[in-house]
Amino acid sequence: QSCAKPVDIINVRITHKTAHVPLLEAVSFKDKANAYAEMRLLDCAQESVLIQTCNRIELYLVSEHGDKTVKSAVEYLENRASAYTAEACKAVEYSVNRDALSHLLRVASGLESMVIGEDQVINQVWNAYLEAEKASATGPVLSLLFNRAVNVGKRVRRETGISKGAVSVGSAAVELAE
Repeated sequence: QSCAKPVDIINVRITHKTAHVPLLEAVSFKDKANAYAEMRLLDCAQESVLIQTCNRIELYLVSEHGDKTVKSAVEYLENRASAYTAEACKAVEYSVNRDALSHLLRVASGLESMVIGEDQVINQVWNAYLEAEKASATGPVLSLLFNRAVNVGKRVRRETGISKGAVSVGSAAVELAE
């Protein structure tokens, strides 16, 4: 008989879809080790992974305190924006449980990238997980989630041809210039 309490999987993010580059830069983490220390304080988040690229800053958290943790994590990202706090309040998005999983699968598959099918993001997702693991921030839930997401991302690329053509903003610009 299990005594485990139910947990929520939470994703709080700010991306190129809602924020301009200066806002993303203001929110970004210079010191990821410090970021993991701070995330541990977000209303008892037991597990965390930070995905940070030039187009996105995403926190994946596992918590027994769902709504409270969402609120803390949203405020945490908004407060990092300093001069852009008002803009950040409009740009920060979140999803929980099934929607958070769906979002991670879309990210790993390249569907949330600036250039759809962009192939660098799957490595960025996996490297983010490995960094979190190294920081002792992950656990069984995010381990399973990120392993599945990367496998799905690989399968999507293999079976759909989504990565054919321009696979980054840079290569798209070169193609356009030619």
